[in-house]
Amino acid sequence: MNNAAHTRHLALSLATLLIFALALYALSHLLREIHPADVISGLANVPLHRVLAALGCVAGSYTMLTLYDWLALRAIGWHLPYPHVAFTSFTAFGISHTAGLSSISGGSVRYRSYAAEGLTAFEIAGIMTLVAINFFLGVGTLLGSSLVIGAHGLSQALPLGVAGTRALGVALLAVVFAYLMLTRFKRTPIHLGSKTIVLPSMSLSLRQLVVSSADLSFAAGSLYVLLPTGTGIHYLSFLGIYVIAMQAGVLSNVPGGLGVFESILLLMLHGAPSDAVLGAVLLYRIVYYVMPFSLALILLTGRETLHKQGQLRQLGGWIKRQLAGKSKPR
Repeated sequence: MNNAAHTRHLALSLATLLIFALALYALSHLLREIHPADVISGLANVPLHRVLAALGCVAGSYTMLTLYDWLALRAIGWHLPYPHVAFTSFTAFGISHTAGLSSISGGSVRYRSYAAEGLTAFEIAGIMTLVAINFFLGVGTLLGSSLVIGAHGLSQALPLGVAGTRALGVALLAVVFAYLMLTRFKRTPIHLGSKTIVLPSMSLSLRQLVVSSADLSFAAGSLYVLLPTGTGIHYLSFLGIYVIAMQAGVLSNVPGGLGVFESILLLMLHGAPSDAVLGAVLLYRIVYYVMPFSLALILLTGRETLHKQGQLRQLGGWIKRQLAGKSKPR
């Protein structure tokens, strides 16, 4: 690693630690009137059918996430088998969602898998860029729609007023529309030095938008069904709050958005009982982060074990052939 790269990595690490510390500080102030016993009690009172519904939403979200890579690969002209892509995508997202720094944690998983299939580092970087675009298409669409349709409800949590909230939603939708128009009419390659970049087609971009919107809707649903009854917030309004809190956590680079996500959620759900909300968030983190993270680790460990066993068998076969050749009479 050269000096410039080392400096950038150090600066990013320090910024992440600072954001994490500030988030915990803000969260500590929000939690002053909350008792751990009340959180645990609220957690224990979540009905089983809600937990099962949350698990179903988690399964739906991670299924959609596997399509991020699948669409990105097609955009750059690669058609790998879906099971292989799904394995790579799930493990990459399962690790990066919890570990943070997705370009490093999820990127290393993708590089390890796709490089073995013959993709270049530039192509893998292109996949990661398209995955990020895919995600922000969903964020812009859902948040923009939520701000426009649910402006009256969300304006109580945002310091913009009803008109300002709706204007922000329109602006986000306009950015998404502008990108789609760019993919429709900009069909000539973009040259970056010796590299050539071709934007995905509009039809593929629309599929990216649908996939990411479905992913975020499922993810928000996995928390929404765990919230206490009587919260008094419509799902569409909650979807906007969830996307804002989740996006803040992503931008912070803090693992899992820990502290950042909770702080924003508690501030924007000011009418809901904080202890019950925290109990729901804790259970949400278990089903949406801890369980997929654990499964991703198991799958990666199993794959690497099988890979090493194959290498050892090849090495053993080579040694046997060498010994057999030396033992032959001359």
